[in-house]
This record gives sequence, C-alpha cells and structure tokens, in this order.
Amino acid sequence: DEEGLEEEKKFPAHFRNESVSVYWRYGIVIYLLAVLSLLLTSDIGSGVVALTKVVPSANDNFTKAREQVLLEASVFTSVKELWNLGSYGLAILIVVTSIMWPYVKLLLSLYAWMWPFRTARGRERLLVLLDVLGKWSFVDVVVFIEIMVVFRATIPLGGPTLEVWIAPRWGFFGFVAATMLSLIGTHAILFHHRRIVYGTITSNLQGLQNIAGITTIRTLLMSFLLLAGAGIYFAGCCIGMFRILNSRGNLEIAPVDYSLIDVGRDLSDAGQHPDDRAQTWLQIIWFTLAMAAPIGSFILFAVLLWAPWKGAALRKILFLAEISFAWNCAEVVFVSTIFAVLEVPTFGEGLIDSGCDTCYSVDSKLLNELAVLGVGTLLSVLANALIFQRAHQSLYCNS
Repeated sequence: DEEGLEEEKKFPAHFRNESVSVYWRYGIVIYLLAVLSLLLTSDIGSGVVALTKVVPSANDNFTKAREQVLLEASVFTSVKELWNLGSYGLAILIVVTSIMWPYVKLLLSLYAWMWPFRTARGRERLLVLLDVLGKWSFVDVVVFIEIMVVFRATIPLGGPTLEVWIAPRWGFFGFVAATMLSLIGTHAILFHHRRIVYGTITSNLQGLQNIAGITTIRTLLMSFLLLAGAGIYFAGCCIGMFRILNSRGNLEIAPVDYSLIDVGRDLSDAGQHPDDRAQTWLQIIWFTLAMAAPIGSFILFAVLLWAPWKGAALRKILFLAEISFAWNCAEVVFVSTIFAVLEVPTFGEGLIDSGCDTCYSVDSKLLNELAVLGVGTLLSVLANALIFQRAHQSLYCNS
C-alpha cells in the first residue's frame, strides 16, 4: 500500500540493506564506478576522425593514394570543433545531453543506491526519471551517424578523385558502451528498489486480469494512442526526413532524400571500405535504437494493456516494457535530426576548406514529411506514459 509506505520516516539505503545480497550491494557500486571510468576515458580518447584521400586516375603520374586527416576529435573536443565551425546549436545540444547528462545520471544512480530516503515513491520516481531520460545521452551517436552518412563523398578533381569520409574511433564505441551499461545499471537499481519496497504480489492480484480492465474512454484513448502512434511512427521511418543537396566541382548532384531506414542502409557505404566492421556495428546500433526498441516497446505495452495475466507476470511485463521504452530512441532521433540537418551547411563549410571551397559544397533541408515521424513519436510517448501510470497504480499502489 503506497500510503503505508509513505508513513515511514526514513528507509535505509539499499547499499546497507542486509536483505539485499552483498554481491549486489557492493557489485552495483563497483559497476557504476567502472562505467564512470569507461565514460571518462572514452570522452577523452579519440572519438571521430574526418579523412580525405586523393585517388589517382590511370593517367596520373603518381600511383599512391595520399591520405590526409581533416579533423580528429574526442567527445570533449568535438564540442570545441563544432563551436569553431559555427555549429553553435549542435554544440550546445551535445554539451547538455552527451557530456553533462551521462555524468549526472551516473552520479544520481550512485546516490539512489547509496543514500537513505524518506519516501519510497519519491525514490522510485527519481529512478524512473533516470531510466526514461537516460536515452538522451545517445544524441551524440545519432548526430554522428547522420553526419557520417551525409558527408561521404567522391569529389572529381579533373583526373584524380578526392574521397571524403568520417570514421569512428575507439572513443566513440567506448562512449556507446558506457551509455548502454549506464542504462543497464539503472534497470538493476529500479528492480531491487521495487523488490525491497513492494515485496511480492498479494492475494487480490493473484487472478487473471489486464490493465485495460473495463472499457472506458480512458482505455479507448490509450488503445488509440498506442496503435496510431506505432503506425504513424513506422510509416515515418520509411519516408524522407531530410534532403541533401551538394555539388562537386562543376557537377551538380541530384538531391538525395534520407529516411530513417535510408540512413541505416547507407551506413554500409559511409566508410572507406564497405566491409568495415565499424559500419556493421553502427548499423546494429542505429536499427536497435531507432526501430527494434520502438517495436519491442509497442509490443510489450500492448501486451501489458490488453492481455490477461496474473499480477506477478504483469509486473514482469511492466518492467520489460519500461526497459524497452528506456532504449526506444524515437524522440532522440527526431530532435537530433533537426539539429544535425540545420547545422550541416555550416559544419560542411568548415570541414571541407582546403583552398577550394567550390570543389565540394553541401546544403541540407528538413522535409515536411519529418512531421510524420514527430507525430508518431509524440503519440507513442503519450500512450506509453498513460499505460505505465495505469499499470503502476494497479500493480504496485493497489497491491
């Protein structure tokens, strides 16, 4: 009973709670500190590099391709580079979401595990908030992937050609790993918090039931938002989000429209070598965060809302639905795409500046169809929030 929980003056820290295995009590602390160390070393280490290579033609008097580094940056220094290139909005977004927030989240996770609390529901709200907002650390990842695809080019130089590409380094993959491990850590803390505070299912939740219950206007609204949000979002994944216009020398290249699926597909050709494993890992990351997690989120919230299960099973489904929503980066992709595309021309002018500004110019435009993705994202988030609130009330507050 939630009111009974709130009557307690103070709960001991989970770190000192002897009902929790000593392996979990100390293991979570060590785990979070290790993730913090990985995050710091990844942010300092080489994250991305922009490269060019002059490839000779058959008639040229040199035979060796000459490679040049245009830009190399860590996660930390990439903000300075973006600022120097004039991409102020993108630089600020990355500072807040991909530099400040990951550290704040890890420190708050340590606090939630190691410090006592006065209200069980208040501590749970903090953990749910950390779980839901953890995905925003992936802004840097989404921006990098889209820019990597957009700036891959072969530029004619009147004989030889200039290859331009952007490649990830270990710091980038370390950052991705640290962000994912941080999410897993929050899942573990939330799981133990609920197990300790709420205990097992009581008799009034032993029978078969579903969250929707008796059909009401609210349950019809939740069902509509869930179905409409999923349908519109996945339709938005298939239509263009933005358009890239570029010229190479005197050659005007036809505009290219990119959908969410197009970005993931073209990642295989975004590097210097199409069979590079880095591109394969980037494709897995992209489609997991932007499509697989949203699909899983829709399925689990639909099961949670409509399927009849016993209370103990519904609690497990609720937890899995929360995890899928924590990894569902639909809103992150939508917001990051807006910032990235608006800054592409500025970023491109600063990046491709080798005394031949007319050799390669890049322009970009957000398409009206991006609104489809935005509407689908908004409806899905609203549906998930309403279903979660209803499920939590039924499974924990009334148990």
